Amino acid sequence: MSSGLQQSRAGSFELVHHYVGGDGEAALRALMEGFADSHSSISVQETHYDNMRLQVKSRILGEDPPDVWTGWPGGEMAGYAEVDAVKDITDLWEASGMAANFRSVAADVSQVDGRYHAVPITIHRANDMYLHTETVEALGIDPARASDPTELVEMLEAVDDDHDGPSFLLPMADPFTVLQLWEITLLGLSDHATFEAMTAGNASRHRDVIVSALEHIQRFSALSSEDSLYHGMTDANEQFIDGAAPVYPQGDWAAGVFDETPEFDFQSEWDRVAFPGTEDMFAVVMDSFIPSSKSDSDALETFLEYVGSCDAQERFSRKKGSLPARKDASIDGFTEFGRSQYRQLDRSAEQPQIITHGLSVSSAQLVDLKSAIAGFIDEWDAQATADEMIGVFDR
Repeated sequence: MSSGLQQSRAGSFELVHHYVGGDGEAALRALMEGFADSHSSISVQETHYDNMRLQVKSRILGEDPPDVWTGWPGGEMAGYAEVDAVKDITDLWEASGMAANFRSVAADVSQVDGRYHAVPITIHRANDMYLHTETVEALGIDPARASDPTELVEMLEAVDDDHDGPSFLLPMADPFTVLQLWEITLLGLSDHATFEAMTAGNASRHRDVIVSALEHIQRFSALSSEDSLYHGMTDANEQFIDGAAPVYPQGDWAAGVFDETPEFDFQSEWDRVAFPGTEDMFAVVMDSFIPSSKSDSDALETFLEYVGSCDAQERFSRKKGSLPARKDASIDGFTEFGRSQYRQLDRSAEQPQIITHGLSVSSAQLVDLKSAIAGFIDEWDAQATADEMIGVFDR
């Protein structure tokens, strides 16, 4: 019997999470304070691991899983559901009103074969593109007018020699940022239906657009700084704030950094548009709380019900710079950027479930796709990388 399960029966449970430092920690603290205010008799043992996903997997294999952990719903969660490692909480979803009040995309990624196994806490958008107002104006360009990734890269190539710094920020120290840009570029070059077919195991039929997206990534990389291979996302955020480049494609977690920067105001010093070709899409990234099938405590169920409440969703998302997964949650107190994102989500016609953050592929596929992209950055061989990626998607 796991230590977490023993504690749960005593009115407490173990929560394993990855929120340490920055907006993630602030968001979790706000949520946990709200839970403590309304459920003071329940004790929560928090555990943090730097390599949380690996540690959770190890504990599951060792038959000592935590009662609940934070992670991605969708493909990652489905892998655990297939081996009965995660709890079926369908009754909770239906009895608490979550099934009726969560956004459809959040409900969808929380299910495997029609049964719920997770509670999403927040929604991010991955297909944002940030424009540094002063730098864009100095170059005399309007990236917001680009209708697709090809027009964008051609626009930036035309002015690259007119700018002392990079024309495009692409941190490549970790392959996940490049994989994310690849899938957003693919969406901009094709459509949501192609993306869904590819992630469903029919990638070979779409080899041409897979190759084209890789070739665009190579062109974008040529517009980035010479040392971008050694830069991470934090470096790119700082470069953008400093006006080093006019264009920076990144998820809305970057906007949280910009919003917190003094004298760097949204729609004044910087702005956000959708990545070209994805204007009608809100490419979703979600975090969730995933319960272990080994835990059957009332305390844990009480916590999961709270996580799915408007109060918890609002508390967490306000601090995280993201959006609630519930459609009936209030956005009072959110920043102007957050309210703008909310309108974008409401207006979006398509909501692709992002590959890079584990929603539409399995954990094993994601590892192999990152490996393929790491090889691409080293060799810049679009044809060979496309073959490798197709092999991962279609297996």
